[in-house]
Amino acid sequence: MQLPPAHDRLTHGRFVSLNPRFLRSLPFLATSLSLALVACGDGGTEPAVPVSVDITTQCSFEAIGQTLSLDAVAKDANGGTVAGVSFSWTSSDPNVVSVSGNVATAVGNGTATLTVTATFEGGTLSATGTCTVQQVATQLGFSTQPAGGKAEEPLSTQPTVEVQDANGNVVTGDNTTVALAIGTNPSAATLGGTTSVAAISGVVSFTDLNIDKAGSGYTLTASTSGLSGATSNAFDIGINVATVEVVPAAVTLASLGEQATLVATARTPSGVKVLGVTFNWVSSDELVVTVSNEGVVTAISGGAGGGPATATITASAEGVSGSSDVTVQQVATQLAFSTQPAGGKAEEPLSTQPTVEVQDALGTKVSGDNTTQVTVAIGDNSCGGMLSGTMTVTAVSGAAAFTDLSIDIECSGYTLIASATGLADDTSASFDIMRNIATIDVTPAAVMLESLGETAQLTAEAKSPSGRVIPGVTFGWSATPTSVCTVDNSGLVTAVGNGTCTVTATADGVDGTATVTVQQKAAGITGSPQFAVLGVLETKTVTVTVVDALDNPIVSPTISSACVDEGVAAVSGTDVTGVTPGVTDCVFTSDMVEDTARIAVVEQSGFATIFTTSQDSYRVTAAPGSTLELDLWMIRPSGGAGDLGSIQGDLLWDPNELTYVNSTVVEGGFTWIPNETNAGTGTLTFAAFSTTGTAATFLLARVTFTVSGVFGGGTALNLSVTAAGDGLGNDITVRVQAVSSAVGIE
Repeated sequence: MQLPPAHDRLTHGRFVSLNPRFLRSLPFLATSLSLALVACGDGGTEPAVPVSVDITTQCSFEAIGQTLSLDAVAKDANGGTVAGVSFSWTSSDPNVVSVSGNVATAVGNGTATLTVTATFEGGTLSATGTCTVQQVATQLGFSTQPAGGKAEEPLSTQPTVEVQDANGNVVTGDNTTVALAIGTNPSAATLGGTTSVAAISGVVSFTDLNIDKAGSGYTLTASTSGLSGATSNAFDIGINVATVEVVPAAVTLASLGEQATLVATARTPSGVKVLGVTFNWVSSDELVVTVSNEGVVTAISGGAGGGPATATITASAEGVSGSSDVTVQQVATQLAFSTQPAGGKAEEPLSTQPTVEVQDALGTKVSGDNTTQVTVAIGDNSCGGMLSGTMTVTAVSGAAAFTDLSIDIECSGYTLIASATGLADDTSASFDIMRNIATIDVTPAAVMLESLGETAQLTAEAKSPSGRVIPGVTFGWSATPTSVCTVDNSGLVTAVGNGTCTVTATADGVDGTATVTVQQKAAGITGSPQFAVLGVLETKTVTVTVVDALDNPIVSPTISSACVDEGVAAVSGTDVTGVTPGVTDCVFTSDMVEDTARIAVVEQSGFATIFTTSQDSYRVTAAPGSTLELDLWMIRPSGGAGDLGSIQGDLLWDPNELTYVNSTVVEGGFTWIPNETNAGTGTLTFAAFSTTGTAATFLLARVTFTVSGVFGGGTALNLSVTAAGDGLGNDITVRVQAVSSAVGIE
């Protein structure tokens, strides 16, 4: 709108026009309309009458919708303000300026004439003024908000930006160029398309804007020089997946349970990687391969017969997918005991036979394997055992089952090692082999014991079924009946009584036996009395005691007996009977052991007599203080006159027991020569001679002792004699006889 020149002024009812720049910087100024009202009349005052109307408000607008209160005053002829006047306003062009009451509103660019009518008592007055509306652009505003779409594609709703006045109305006459840029940029994206466009009639329309990255909460900013900018509402850009690539494109899994991670990448049409995409993973055959939400594939099974099996793994996002082929082909890498061996007895099959699996690297049985030959051997073997049985077995459906393995020696801590060509070995859990006692041999198998209390050491050996001696076995020993023998824990047998007993060695419920016979054998025999004096036809029983080697009496021994000179005495069993006077030895024998009892037969009983032709010893018993007399007799065989005979000898005794008294000659026909020099020390040497004589028995001499220290005991007398025969070559016999009923001789 073109305003009047600055020098134009309108008075007396016309507007005064001012420079527009001045009008924009100052409030509206009233234009005075002067109407003179003159009061007339002499000598009095009349009421003021309006003669003019002044519009006091300057009317000019820069924005549609802007409002302004209009003011006017009525003045009298003196220029004074007249009160009580009402005003009404009208516009010549309501499409430019509309008036309501005294409020003017800018409607459209242009100029309108405003008329004010003053009404008062007595009339009306009018005045007019010009009101100009000229929009001034102050800001930008989004009239069409942008709406999101997919990355790298045009926004689904392209924005429209207006050049606006202060009230937000389009300044239709403005052709300013407006530039758009990203405001809030959550993904550091770039705005593409035509971003600077010139306004047409105050409106800027964008047609090909796009954002290259997905994100939530994008805004656009509009700007141009000299105007306030604008920011759009927030909007989202969705991902734009054009392709999905899965790597690796092909995978082979060699073990059931083996895993591999597939990586899916979504890309935009320009090939830019799309971030933040969530993929949906699917396996074409979950019996072969499964896949997790993160793309981790797991081998489940291979093909029939151990062959390969393949499943396609698909990753999809936003309706676009990519895939990878995953093949499961089990590869045998190792052996493993699926059934552990358990021990048993030596030389017998293991109580649990082992099974060995052919496995892949993750320990899953390779069920399609029917060719691998698995061999087992002893691993830990501190006792040197030997493994027997079928030790190489071919796998069936991936497993080698052993059926008859055994180990021959008992031991703790055995292990087995399974091996096969090209595969890793495996070692079993440890197990124990128990001893297997089949028989027990007791040595010696038969024992003879000949004395009570005699011992014999038995030993036992336990043997396996194959006859191998099993070391370290502790045996239990027993004997039956114990009245014959006993046995201790070491197998030492002791004879208890005559008879037969069985000794048993036991281990692990198996017995071995030996037979022990106890049969006492005579090792000593004693007859009592050792010397007996019998009268003719008198019978006396000799008590014969037989003992074994350990001095144990033998009950009811077998005794044989015989007298050397049965003309002097006869024996039956242990009963001896005198036959004729004389002395003989009766021999008692048992088991080749013998003892002799000397038997003296005299004319009458009661005298003890000893006969000797060389030397003899005997014991005498007598009460202390009694007298002991020894008579020495010479017995000459029958011969002719002129026989010669002599005896000489030594008699020895213990001087502490016997005291020598004297020695006297009894037979006068002999010469008796005793040497008493050493009689005090217990020695008497003597000699007796005869030149002639007849066959007869002669008492030569008598030696007398006093018994001193003996009381109920005995003392030894030793006689050593030498006798010369007669002239005809007949022997001379010497008889020594103890003469005393109080003396006993053994």
